[in-house]
Order: sequence, then structure tokens, then C-alpha cells
Amino acid sequence: MGAIGHDAAMRRLVVLALALTTGQLQLGAQGTRTWTASGHYATEPGEIAQVRRTRGVLPIANGRAFAYVGYGEPANRLFMITGPGYQTPGRNHAPNGRFGQVWIEVVDAEGKPLQPDRRGWEGIPRAAAAKTWETFTAGDRLETVDVALGAEDDTQILLRKVRFTAAGPGRRLVLHHEAGGLQPTLLTDHGPLGLVGSDGDGQDRAWLSTTWVGTRARPSREGLPAVDVGEETVVLLVPLVLSHDQERGTAILRALLDAPDALNAKIPEAVASWQSELEGTLTASPAGPLRDHLEAVKLLTLAQRSSPHGGVAPMVSFKGVWARDSNGPLKTFLWMGRFDLAADLLTYYRRASARAKATHREYPLDLDVGPEDFLTPAEWATTGTDRCEVPSYIALQHAWYYAATGDRELLREAWPYVLRNVTHQQTFEGPHGPLQRFNGDETYLHGAFYSLFPQKDVWPNHLPRVSAYSLDSLLAWDAALHQTARLARTLQHDDATAAALDARRAEVRRSIEETFWLDDLQMYAPALSPLDLSPHATPFAPLALRPLWLGTHAPDDPRALANLRTTLTALGRDDGLCDMTESLSWSIGTLPGYWLANLTAVDHPLAWEIVDEVLATASPAGAWAEIHQPDGPSWGYGDGTLPNRFRPWESGLVMDAVLRFLTGMQTEAGARVTLKPRKPRDLELEMLGPLRVGDTRFVLRYPSDPQGKVEVVHLEGPPLQVNGEELALGGLLEVPLAQPAAYPAQAPWSPPSPLAGLAKGTRLIVTTADPGPLSDGDVLLDAGLPFTPTDLAAALLADDAPRYRTLVLGPSALHPDRETLKPARFWTDPALAAALTRFEQLGGRIERPSVLADWLLAGPFPNPESKGLFLEQRPLTEPFDRDAVWPVDGQPVDARWHPRHTADGRMDLHLRDGPQDDVCVFARSIVASATARDATLLLGTDDGCRVWLNGELVFESIEHRHLTPDQFRIPIQLREGDNVLVVGVEDRFGGFGLAARIR
Repeated sequence: MGAIGHDAAMRRLVVLALALTTGQLQLGAQGTRTWTASGHYATEPGEIAQVRRTRGVLPIANGRAFAYVGYGEPANRLFMITGPGYQTPGRNHAPNGRFGQVWIEVVDAEGKPLQPDRRGWEGIPRAAAAKTWETFTAGDRLETVDVALGAEDDTQILLRKVRFTAAGPGRRLVLHHEAGGLQPTLLTDHGPLGLVGSDGDGQDRAWLSTTWVGTRARPSREGLPAVDVGEETVVLLVPLVLSHDQERGTAILRALLDAPDALNAKIPEAVASWQSELEGTLTASPAGPLRDHLEAVKLLTLAQRSSPHGGVAPMVSFKGVWARDSNGPLKTFLWMGRFDLAADLLTYYRRASARAKATHREYPLDLDVGPEDFLTPAEWATTGTDRCEVPSYIALQHAWYYAATGDRELLREAWPYVLRNVTHQQTFEGPHGPLQRFNGDETYLHGAFYSLFPQKDVWPNHLPRVSAYSLDSLLAWDAALHQTARLARTLQHDDATAAALDARRAEVRRSIEETFWLDDLQMYAPALSPLDLSPHATPFAPLALRPLWLGTHAPDDPRALANLRTTLTALGRDDGLCDMTESLSWSIGTLPGYWLANLTAVDHPLAWEIVDEVLATASPAGAWAEIHQPDGPSWGYGDGTLPNRFRPWESGLVMDAVLRFLTGMQTEAGARVTLKPRKPRDLELEMLGPLRVGDTRFVLRYPSDPQGKVEVVHLEGPPLQVNGEELALGGLLEVPLAQPAAYPAQAPWSPPSPLAGLAKGTRLIVTTADPGPLSDGDVLLDAGLPFTPTDLAAALLADDAPRYRTLVLGPSALHPDRETLKPARFWTDPALAAALTRFEQLGGRIERPSVLADWLLAGPFPNPESKGLFLEQRPLTEPFDRDAVWPVDGQPVDARWHPRHTADGRMDLHLRDGPQDDVCVFARSIVASATARDATLLLGTDDGCRVWLNGELVFESIEHRHLTPDQFRIPIQLREGDNVLVVGVEDRFGGFGLAARIR
């Protein structure tokens, strides 16, 4: 193995080889199909942002390896190659299996790259394989076909077949590899040419070895492997061997290159394997948009499934399997009739929870969950759970599974786990019953907002603040309690447990109806202020659509109907879809599905009009993205290097809504089904099936007449109860197509100002954090509520006199973040600025925060498991040495202090570029006091912290959290003169910051 033999730094490995062969690719009887109906799969070259927005992203995968095809330039780019060791064991958001990108470039005799004039992408039907093609001005044509091949252990193979037809002499194909910006260094001990990538700090992260069959190979001018092409057609094989074992990867590569004919034959074998996975699953006829999208959703869900354990997650190298996000894959598997895969998904999460002795919101996709590693009922009863939402969906997923399959065995095994999750959740007692907070997921709560505000100045946006009490969490819990009580009676014959669950559900439902219902607006508030339970009195679509989607409210429930009517009026769009909020058309990718499901539940006529609009919201590959721009799916985070448009959660839930509309199917215990089929006038649909309930399969045959009857034909399995009638094998039942109900026109939406009823008082305190004890007459205003500068300006004055003696502006209210939901320009708005000036002129007093502005920062230091914050060599000794070098684990670390000034009291603690997970930083400031006195340190940190004053530990809180100024109120004693304040702050992942002031 030469100089780099078994060096531990070489454990991450990418082996690529170009093998010359003349074999022809055979795709089987189905051939290929070009996705041209959407107009996106044959495009002109253009700017990278536009290319990524309009290009179809196709997957290749085998359950252990994955890559996007056709994302970026050129068309043949294999993007975000993901292999074994997909994530660091036991931890999400720390990828250990990212293998970069690979693409082929065509250059002329002078080494100048040729630019394509046309390009396209083709999906090989019903298989995770993809084809790209590019034509060039002179007539050259480059085609690639990519598939994922099965392998063993910690090694996987992606295979690319290249066909290039040269129109002139001197052409050369150059193979490029890019792995996270690593710089290539030429090596010579792995065949004719080898490259190893290093990030410059001596840690080799990935290596690339190319070995050629024949004599064509030579380095290009860039030092990359290249092959000269004459005036002919050349066919090449490029096996990409992904491994963390260099020796094993090289051996597999050489074996592949020794048998190119056998390697070539693996392509149709891989296609056939995928065809068998999808054989007999739900499809639609005739061919058209519905069938295309249905096939795409099935494929992307299977392609992003971990074959060893059954978890499903977007394979973008940093995502884990989220319990809530598993709703989409689970529903997809149930609609497909692949109950085995649905069971695997549920079992994966249960085993992972048993292994962790807690139900967390996510686990790594490739976590080794072990064999039948289940806890006893007594052990399950002591496990932990995520605080809310996630444990509710665990229970709901099992209820959905049982309703479709009737599988009692899996439910009995899972019962202690399900029961623990539905009963052990974090609650807060409100005036009318329990309350729960949002679960803190930025994608769901802030799917559009998080990437837009405040950087892109989208405002006002009316989203509820992340720390608010959540209607969504309570609705999910309500549904989970109801379904678990039913399971207790059905499976356990346990009336006592069922009665206790029903009683708890009654308390939850009372909280929903008495705390969140706004009778004057005829809607449910999506959230309540965590400060004083003030309602967020404007619709937020994902939550407004929850009662009918979850089934907590019956379709004829008066409040559910009124809530939907208000949502229709406030958020409905001209195209029949809906916006996220009154002022924000960016949305989460599941929103079209929730919208259609709600309209379907009440037979609203709009549902019949928008099925095609819902399908059209998918990306060019027929999948639904994580975030949608107003005019279509977004193309990725930031610069698009992390695509978020090929998502099994969003896609599964939108397709679930489409199928709910078309079938109206509800199942019970895998033995009974209710059908209420519908068909839009302009949708081409003749057959949908096979549908599966328990062990029975049947199809629906749709008439051409939109007011006709659907034929239900029993294909396989035991008799089935359909709409109360028994349908035996070979039997046929006619069900009339459902028709739209009549609804009156909606009145215009005219919500009152959220501050219209704000009472007079001695002080108006504007904050998002706990203000401490209030005096009589004080009025609290949560800055996280959706009010405008004009609203606040009007609230300050009454009859041209101050409404309040004092206006207190807390620091948490002044910062543009997801707690205030207000950009910096809120406070410089002309109307508000004029009102503030007038307020003071008329005798009002404005208190603005006094913050600790000048600090010295040292770090970052390693902080695994928060150990860095507990080092004995912490910066507490005097005399203070600004240029100190601290020993950390026996090694000297550069700990020189660097000055940092902050005008508003908040500091970003990132002290260098790049990721800074599992580190800590120490911040030092001097607090001067004229006398010895009691004081309060108002503190917020992201994440955990320890605080020392004059060398004494006065506070610690080690937990993951987002930065909120004034989150902690810490009593301290200041001595006369200078006081040394040191705050150690840790960053587990993501944000990293500190806000502090003395009062």
C-alpha cells in the first residue's frame, strides 16, 4: 500500500476507476423514457442557480450508497455521493460517509472545455438508475448511465457507463473528482495515476485511485485522469468503489477491472432488482402526471431507505431518521402495499429507542440498532421521550399501520413503547388544562422563514415564535391519546388504561378548545405567548390545517369548518393553493398536501379544481422539496450545495393527500375499508391499484363520466368489508363518485390589530423573555406576536397623550431573530420613530437596555460531552494574563484573548470559519460597580454555559438551546470596584452565541 498504507488518516476512501469496454448497455424490455412532459428534462445551458431550479434531480441508490444525478454543471455530475459510514455512529449532523462529486468533462486538442448546447435527463422506469446526455456544437455527444450495485460490509459500488461519440479529432475525456474542497496531490503508487485529497492540516480525508484498462490513459494538463478519443464512439465503465478500508476497496476495484464484461452485465441486473422491488405496487393508468409522480414518490422513498435496518431519510450526508418525518415514508409504504417495509421502519425506530433507552426525535440512518434488542415492559416504563410531538407521532404511526395491516403481533411487541410515548410527554399547566411547546424544529416551524429572515428582509411574516405554546403539539397528542386508547381496548383488552387515556385526552381537548379557540376570529390560534398566553391571532397554514388532517376534529365539526373557512379567506391564493401566512408565500413542502387533505375532508369544490395544481408543485423529478418559493420548489440551501428537494417526508404526505382525494379510503384493522372515490373532470384516470388492506388486494376502475360509478374489483386474498358489504375474491362492487358540497362565498379577511385592546398602565414592557415581577398596572407586550410598527405606534398614544408612563424596551425585543420575528428596520420605521419621539415629548419615558458591550474571548477549545467547560485550567486565575497558553489534555493550546465589542449585548462566538461543533469559548468582561450591591445577571446562551464571578461559580446550565436574551435571571453580589465576569459557552452544533447584561 506504499507510503499511505494503513495510516489511520486514510480510513475514508474513494476509489474510482475507468475501465475500457465495448459492451452495450441493455435496459430490458421497458427501455428508457425521457421526462419531457414537464418541460424540464431537456434544457439549454444557463446560470447555475437557474439550472438547479429547473433541472430534475434523479437518484441512484442501493440502500447503502446514494448519489444525485443531474444536479449542477455539467449534466453528468454525480452529486453528493454518499457511502457506507453515512453518519458518525451515534450522532447526527456529523457526516462520515460523504465522498464528494464526480463528473466528466470534454476538452479539445488544446485542452479547452467544450460547452454543451443541449442536454437532457432520462429516468429508467421503475428503477433507481438514471441517464444523462449532452450534445456539443460540433456534433459530439456524451451519454452516461448510472446505477448502484450491491456490495458487502463497508464497501459499496456506484457504476457509471459512458458513451462518447466524437465529431472531430483531438477530443479528450477528463474525469474530475471533488471532495469538500480538498486539494489533489499526485501519487504514483496506485496504478498509472492516483490522487489523494488533503484539507491542508495533514489530515487526509478522501483518496481517489484511477486504474485503466488499455493504453489510452494519461494525465490531463490538470493532473486528472483523461482518455484521448479519435473520430469514433468509445464506451467506458467507471466503477466508483466507496469504502473506509483502503486495502479492501483496492482489492474490489482490481477484481472489477479484471472482468469488465461481468461488470457491464451488472447494470441490467441492478435495473431488474429495482423492478422487482416495485413489482405489484400501487400505480395508476393511463400514463400521465399522476402516474409519473406516484412512481417518483415510490422510487425516492425506496432509494433513501437504509437496507440494513429500514430507516428512511434524505441522503444528503447530514440528515438522520426523524420520527415525525417518517410519516411520509410510512404512508408511502402503506399505499404501495409494502407492509414489510412499513414494519421495518417502525421496528428500526423502536430498536433505536431501546438502544438509547429514550425516544429521541432522530437517529443516524445507519445506526446499528442490533438484533431483537427490546426492553421489558418495566424497562420501557422508565425510558425517556422527546418532550412532545415526536412521541405522539410514534403512537399515531403504529395506529395507521394497524388500521391498514391488521398486524397484531407487531403492535403487541411495540405496546410498552407506544404507551410510554403517549403518556410521558412534557406539559405545562395552563388556565384550562395542559399546554405543550413547539418541538423546536426549524424546518417545520420555520420552513420558509428560517432561510429568509432577516437576511432577505421578508417581513412582516406572521409566523409564531419558536418558544410559544403550540396548538400543533396538543393536536398531535389529542389524536395519539385517542388512537392509543382504541388500541388498548382492541389489542390489550385493557379498559382501565383506555379509560385513563380517554380522561387525559378530555383534558387536552379542553385546553385546545378553551385556550386556543378565538371566537371573534372564528379560528384556532396556532400558538400562545410563553409570557402571558396571549394568542397568536393570525393563521399559520401548517397548524390551521392540522385539526382535519389529523382527524382530531370530524369534518362536520362546526369549529373545524369555521377554522378552515377562515384559513381559506386569509391564506387562499388565486391558483387555488394557499400561502404559509398572510404575508409569506414561501412555504414548507408538505403544505399543498395538508391543503388538499383539508378540502377533501369537507368535500369542498376547490379540491376538485386543484389536484393538478398540487401535482405541479413538485420538483422536476416529481418529488416535493423541503421549501417552496412562491413560484416553485427551492433548489437547495444557500448556494444549493445541499439540495433539499428530493424529500421522502414531504413527497409521501403530498401523495398521501392526492390518494386520499382519489379514493377516500379509510381502513380499519386490516379487514374493513370505507371508500369515497372522487375524480376531477380533467384528470385522466382509468385505474388505480392494486390497493392493499390486510392480505387483500383490489383495484379501482374509474369511469369517464365524472358523475359515474367506480368499480371495486377484488384481486387477491380473503373477503373484505367494503362500505359495509362483503367483497369476495373476484367480486365487483360499484361505488358512486363523490360530488362537491355547496359552500357560500367567503367574506374578506379583516383581522383586528393585535394591539387594539392593549390596556393602559404604568409601564409598557416589550420583551420576549421573562421580565421579572410586574408592578400593579404594568402591561406586558410579547414582541414575538405579529404586530407592525404602525400597530405599536398607535398603542403608545391615546388622544395625543402617552398611554403609559414608561416604555421599557427589553434587549430581547430589539434583536432581529426568530423570537421577535421582526427585522432591525422595525425600530427605524418612520411611523414608529415619530411615535417614539412624540411619546417622549409628551412626558413619556423610554427605558432602553444597558448591556455588557466589551469582552475578551478565548477559544474555541475541544468540548466533547461538555468536558471543556469543566477543565481545571479555566481562565479564572489572577493576575490576568491576556497572552496565556493553557494546557488542555496535557498539550499547550493557544488561549490568547481577543477583544470583541457588541452594541446590543449579543455576540456570535464563532472565532474561526467552518464548523465548530463540540467546542467551547470563554468570554471575560469587567463589571464596574460604585458600591457593593446585590444585582441580577440577565443571561442567554447557545448552547450550555457555566458562569463565574470573581472566581466563584455562580451558575451553570448544560443543555442544547437557542440564544434568547434575558433567558436566565441570576442573582449575584457585586463588590465595590471591578468585578471579573467569565462565561464559558459550549456549542454542540448550529448556532453559538452569548447575550448578557447587569441590572
